[in-house]
This record gives sequence, structure tokens and C-alpha cells, in this order.
Amino acid sequence: MGVDCKVQLPGDVRVCDAAEVIGILAGLPTRWSKLGERCFLAVTGASAVSTGVPGMAEIKLEGGLVDGESSHSAYWHFETHPYRTIMPRSTPFWIAVARGLVDFFGGEVDYDDSDDTPCNYSRQSPRPSNCPEDGKPWEDFQKAKASVPPLTRDKLAAVREFAAYK
Repeated sequence: MGVDCKVQLPGDVRVCDAAEVIGILAGLPTRWSKLGERCFLAVTGASAVSTGVPGMAEIKLEGGLVDGESSHSAYWHFETHPYRTIMPRSTPFWIAVARGLVDFFGGEVDYDDSDDTPCNYSRQSPRPSNCPEDGKPWEDFQKAKASVPPLTRDKLAAVREFAAYK
């Protein structure tokens, strides 16, 4: 068993949206796509796939990532009411991603699940809902995702001291 970075997001966050925001933070390319009359932001190389385990999915990233790696993955847990939880390794990459997720959706991050500090970073959700269905709230949500800046090497370096694994 290793040391993980525990990320708890509000219960209204959809796994596909979290995967896309993680992909954007990781530096994967984005494009606007259309489904009927609706435009949405798509992230090439970010996906959420079934694990075959009830209550769990795997978020996968593939491509040229900001940390120089070509892939990463993390498990998404649906059954941690009232949250949705991701527990990747405590590395600079995942801590920086976790902070970006919490900045976007709200929630909290424990950088090191083996220490006595249960929460190192938290934010309130910046919007009334993280799962709009259509209309202006849907459009605003897609635009908000599009405005997420990719992580930089400087942001990874800034959280390095908090990581269990360098």
C-alpha cells in the first residue's frame, strides 16, 4: 500500500467532466464539437472507462502530458457519499491536478493520506451546479472548462514539497 493524494469532489460532479478537466490540466489538446444544436468541449486523450467494479471507474490520460509522461490513470469512486473521490499517488503531478480540480469543481484535497492532516486544500464550488443539462448553464459550464489553463512546470514544482513521491 502506498501514499495517496485523496481528492474529494462534490457529489454532482460527473466522471466524464472530471476526466476532461484533468486532461486539460495535464496539457491534452481540446476542441469544440457539436451534438445537435449543442456545442461542447472535447479533450483528446482523456477518458473515463468502466472497471467492471460497481461504483468505480478509471480515468485515463494518454498523450504528451505536462510532466513529460505519456500516460496516467486514477480510479474514480462513486460510492463515497456525499463526495466523489479520486485517490492517485501523492506525486507533484497529481497534487497539482487535484488542486486544479478543486478550484474548478469545489471540494478538498489531502496531499498525503498517511499523515495526520485530513485536508490540505479546499474550495467551495464556484457554481450552483456541476452538472447542468442544457441552455445557458450548459454553455457557461463548457466555456468554464475551456478557460481552465493547463498546468505548468512551475506549478508542478510549487507542490513538489508536499508530495510523498518526487
